[in-house]
Amino acid sequence: MERARPSENEDVMTVQPSARKHFRSIGRLLILNDVICIAVALVGAWLLRFGTPLMPPEYLLLVAAAILLWPLVFQSFSLYRPQHLAPEMEFRRVITACAAGTLLLVLVSFWSKASFSRGWIALALLCSILLELSSRRIWRAYIAEQRAAGRLALRTVIVGADPGALGATMLLTADAGFKIVGLVSGGQEDVDSVANISELPDLVRREEIDCIFVVPTSMAREEVSEVVGQGRRCGVEVRLLSQIPELLTSRIAIHPMGAAMALVVVPPHLTRFQEILKRIFDVVVSLSLLIFFSPILLLCALLIVTTAGRPVFFRQVRLTKAERTFNILKFRTMQAATAEALEAVHLDSSEAFFKLGADDSNITPIGRFMRRWSIDELPQLFNVLRGDMSLVGPRPLPAEQVAAHRELLGSRHDVPSGMTGWWQIRGRSAVSAEEAARLDIFYIENWSLLLDFYVLMKTLGAVLTKRGAY
Repeated sequence: MERARPSENEDVMTVQPSARKHFRSIGRLLILNDVICIAVALVGAWLLRFGTPLMPPEYLLLVAAAILLWPLVFQSFSLYRPQHLAPEMEFRRVITACAAGTLLLVLVSFWSKASFSRGWIALALLCSILLELSSRRIWRAYIAEQRAAGRLALRTVIVGADPGALGATMLLTADAGFKIVGLVSGGQEDVDSVANISELPDLVRREEIDCIFVVPTSMAREEVSEVVGQGRRCGVEVRLLSQIPELLTSRIAIHPMGAAMALVVVPPHLTRFQEILKRIFDVVVSLSLLIFFSPILLLCALLIVTTAGRPVFFRQVRLTKAERTFNILKFRTMQAATAEALEAVHLDSSEAFFKLGADDSNITPIGRFMRRWSIDELPQLFNVLRGDMSLVGPRPLPAEQVAAHRELLGSRHDVPSGMTGWWQIRGRSAVSAEEAARLDIFYIENWSLLLDFYVLMKTLGAVLTKRGAY
C-alpha cells in the first residue's frame, strides 16, 4: 500500500508550533514562579516571626542564596517538565523539594558564622510548601485549559503500524495531551503509514514532532533500538508502550541481565518506622477531628433518634489489612433498622462495591443530607482511633463481597483499609465497581505517606463539591 507523503511544495509553515517550545517557555516561567515563592516565603516568615520588615544583612544574604539554590533543587526533582508530571507526583515532589531546599539552606547557615532563627526557617518551610502547591495548582489549571484548546498537545507519531499501534491511537487523545500526526511502519504494511523507520528523522524535522510513541508488539529488537537512537539524535522524546499492568508505576526497578534488562516489581510496603508514623498521625488527627466535630456528632445522633428512631449507628462486619474483620460504624441513614436486612441487600446484589442509588427509597431525609456531605462517615473516626482502620486506604468491604469478587478486588487487603481513599477523591460513588477497584489497586501500588497526605487534602475538596456523593 502506497504511503501518503507530503508534496515537495507543501508549506511547512502551516504546521502548528511545537508543544515542546511551549512547555520550555512554561518551564522558564516556573523557575521565575519558584524564585518568587521562596523569596515571599522567607520574607513572609520573617514578618510573621519578628513583626518587622527590616532584615539583618546576614538574613538577606541567606535569602539571596535561597533564590539561587531553589531552582537548582527543583530542577533536580524534574519539576520543570510539567508535561511529565501527574498531579499526585508533582504534589509529592514539590514537598520533597521544599524540604531538601530548606535542608540545604540549613547547611549553608552552618557554614557561615551567623546565627539564624530555627523558628524562622521552620516557618519559611511551611510557607514555601503552601505557596508552591498553590501556585503549581494554578499552573496546572492553565496547562489543562491550554490542552483542552489544543495548544499544548504533543505532536506524536506512532511507530509500529499494526493492530497494536491502531489501538494506541485510542489512548493518545487530546485530553491526554497528544496530537497524532500519523503512523510509521514498523515492518508491516497492513495499515496506512506516513513513513517507514528509515524516514523517521526527516518526518520529525518536517512535521516538528514532539514525541515518538513506539508500540513494539511486532517489531524486532533491532528496530526498537534504531527508533530510540533516532529519537535521541533528533532530540525528541521516545515513549514505549509497555505490556506490564498499568497500575505498577512506582514499584518497578530495572535489573540489568547482560545485554537485556528485567523489570522487577517491588511489593508495596511501609517500613516499620513509617507504619509507626502513620499510626501516630491517625491517632492524633482522628482524636482532634472527634473533638472538633463532637457538636455535629451529637446533633446528628439526636436528629436520627427523633426522626427515624433507634439505633443511631449502623454496624457491619468489614475486612481490613490481611482480611482481618472489624465492625465498621456509620450513622444510620436508612429506614431498615437491622444489619441483617442491609446484608441481605448486599448479598442479593451481584455488583462489587455495592452502593445505594441517590433515589433509593430506603434512605431517610436526614440520611440523604448526611450522605450528601459524608457526615454519616464521621463515626468511623472511632474505628481509626481504635486501630480498626486508617484515615487513608482502600474502602473496607463486607466479607461477602470480597469472597464473591476476589479476582476483581486483587491486592486491596495488602494495606489497612481507610475512611477515604484514591477512588473517593476521583469521583466517590460516581465511579463504576471496576474503576473503583482499579483506583484502589493504584493506591496500593503507589502507597506512601505523602500520597496519604495528598488524598486527605483532596478529600476535603471532593466533599465540598459533593462530586459523586449521594
